[in-house]
Amino acid sequence: MSFSDYLADRWPTIARQMAEHAEVVLIAVGIAAVIGIGLGIAVEGRPRLSRLALGVTGTMLTVPSLALFGLLIPLFGLGLAPTITALVLYAVFPILRNTITGLESVPGAVEEAARGMGLGRASRMLRIRLPLAWPVVLTGVRVATIMTWRAPTRRRRPRAWPASSPDAATGGRDCRRRTGSRCRSRRSRPSPRAPSTTPSARASRATSARSRRPTAGSRRSASPRSPTTRSSSPSTTPR
Repeated sequence: MSFSDYLADRWPTIARQMAEHAEVVLIAVGIAAVIGIGLGIAVEGRPRLSRLALGVTGTMLTVPSLALFGLLIPLFGLGLAPTITALVLYAVFPILRNTITGLESVPGAVEEAARGMGLGRASRMLRIRLPLAWPVVLTGVRVATIMTWRAPTRRRRPRAWPASSPDAATGGRDCRRRTGSRCRSRRSRPSPRAPSTTPSARASRATSARSRRPTAGSRRSASPRSPTTRSSSPSTTPR
């Protein structure tokens, strides 16, 4: 079956699952945007609270997605609740980080001018600072969307089999069927064993070394090389 035939046969299922996935991602990003932007506005200008909020939300990115889903299933059960909760925890950090960075990048002269015109803190935030920081905030939302779209689909890479292996085309399934256990690829060869240091192994190595060493009788039986003698015949050249 070709790839086009596969898509034609299963397109309704693929389209339905893609729509469900997009719906979950949009819900999670929307909730994370509300939390991240609100928390960023609250902790901006407070260094200790900013570091604490960024540290807590950044810690969630170190937890693998499948492990986080497994931890949330006992709390929320099966369904969309654990999935959306995990995606929200992943998406808060980039939005929060970009919100704080965008608000801190607003020039101080602009804020002083707004304060001189009589605008309060909330008015300056909503009418001056937040619109100027909005491009940076949207960048964080875009990064969070990409992260949440890919988070549920992360899987371990398949094992790489050598091209000359008979199991390269099947990914080792035939090899496992023949041997009943997992097969090792050429890349995962075991390291060579170190020479044994047991007494029996040392004795066998010493015996083999003595057998290769020449004995005294064999050295005597070897005939010495005969010395070369010069010819002592008188010269026959005429006087």
